[in-house]
Amino acid sequence: MKNNSRNSRNSLVMNSSGFISYQEKPTNLPDEFKPLVEECRPFYEDMYQYRYNS
Repeated sequence: MKNNSRNSRNSLVMNSSGFISYQEKPTNLPDEFKPLVEECRPFYEDMYQYRYNS
């Protein structure tokens, strides 16, 4: 990692006053992967109950 990018990121953290709210990003999934997503969705939904909540 470049030193200047690390310093820039550190200064952003040090000068922050909190977290920004989550903004959902658009999904750009190729059509060829959509069946795989649907096949995996039940497993994801089952594991969702075990997610970390602070």
